[in-house]
This record gives sequence, C-alpha cells and structure tokens, in this order.
Amino acid sequence: MSNLGYTWGTALQVAYPEHQIYHRGDADMAVGYFSATTTVEVESHADAAVGVSRRRILKLSQNIFGDVTFPDIGPTTMTPYVENFQGGTHSRPGEKQRAIEQAKTVHPDRLVIVLVELTYPMREGVVPGGFDNGQEKRFFLSGGPDPVYWWPGWGGCSTMVIPGNNCGLRSVVNDYRTWVSQFTEGDADDLLEIGLDLRRLREVAAEGKVYGYIDTLRGRDELLDLLELPVIRIAHVLERVPEIGD
Repeated sequence: MSNLGYTWGTALQVAYPEHQIYHRGDADMAVGYFSATTTVEVESHADAAVGVSRRRILKLSQNIFGDVTFPDIGPTTMTPYVENFQGGTHSRPGEKQRAIEQAKTVHPDRLVIVLVELTYPMREGVVPGGFDNGQEKRFFLSGGPDPVYWWPGWGGCSTMVIPGNNCGLRSVVNDYRTWVSQFTEGDADDLLEIGLDLRRLREVAAEGKVYGYIDTLRGRDELLDLLELPVIRIAHVLERVPEIGD
C-alpha cells in the first residue's frame, strides 16, 4: 500500500483520458488497520485550461490483500472520440476535409480542446503541437481501440511523485515506462477493473511512440494550420474552453 497514490492514482488517469486526474502521491494517504485510502481530484480539460475550479474529490483505496477499490469516474462528451481513436493510420477519403470544414466554424479567438490523431506513430520529441511545457503534454501512446494515455501531471512532473527534477523537461515515455515497471502479474486483475491490460501496457512501454494527443488551441487559424500538416490524421474539436462569465 506504500505506492497507492502514484501506482493506482496514475492508473486512473491512464484509464480515463477524458479527465485530468490529480493526486499527490502518498501525501494524502490515510492508513488504517486493514486498508489505505488516498484522494484524487477530477476535472475537465476545459476547466483546467483556464483554472476554473470545479474539481470532484474522490477516494481510492487498497486493502491489506492488495485489492484496489476505484471511484466511479464516468464518461464525458470526449469518450466516443477516445473509443473510436484511430491514431497511427491514414485518414479515410473525405475525413480530413470534413475536419477542415469544422475548423472553419471555430471562433478566431476562442480556446478549444482538441483530440489530435497522428497519421503514423512518432517519437516523443518530434510530435507537432507546440507544447509550451510538460504539463501541456497529453499523449496517447498507442492506437485504438482504448488507446493508452499518459499525462505528466502538475507542472509536467508526472503527477509530482517520480523522483527527480527537471519538471516540464522530462520524457513522457520514460516516466510512463517507470510507472509500468512497478506492476507484477498480481496486479493484472485490479488493472482490468478499470479496463487496463498489463500485457498491453508493457507492449506500449517497449514501443515508446506517440499516436496522438489532447491539446488546447486558440481559434480557427491554429487549428487549420495544424490540419495542413501531413502527419496529422485528423483533429476533433471536443469542446470550447469556458470564458469568464460562462
């Protein structure tokens, strides 16, 4: 139970890319005689983009036998796009043009959340998107269905609990590999409870490539410029980011 926050709090984030899920490793862990409990905070990508605080506070627990009880996170409007994710493949005829037409309807100066699928898998350091810092890197590390997701967490420091510094400059893939390496076969059933297959997680770690990402873009022109790149298979506009007064 000593790694409840980092191990299983992070597993929740991998399982639910539709949300940003925060935890502080084991800083919030309460240990009893037969179980340990820690807190996770869940919010939308749109709220996180502008610091609107509408987080849900949920509990994650593990008993002395190692069995994990997960909170009910639930789907969002992003869920169907994740379930139909096709990063790492070429777009079908007309698909990209439809995305371009959708992009033209976006307000010139409005922040939007987009899910971007790449035409082919890429190494982390050459993925397009102009990420400003590690915290903004929200990557899919496999193709679909149910793509494997990784978000570095607050300040780009991989949920703030992997030892070391250089927050925002760390390798997303290497930190993902460090996380996966903790699991043993005895954890496989608990991972399946939230739809994660341990063998697949390990295969993704071995490959170490990016198939797509979630990003925040400002307006029509940024989105159209992105769609012009041959490496971009498609970019789905998921939702607009709230403005003051929304």
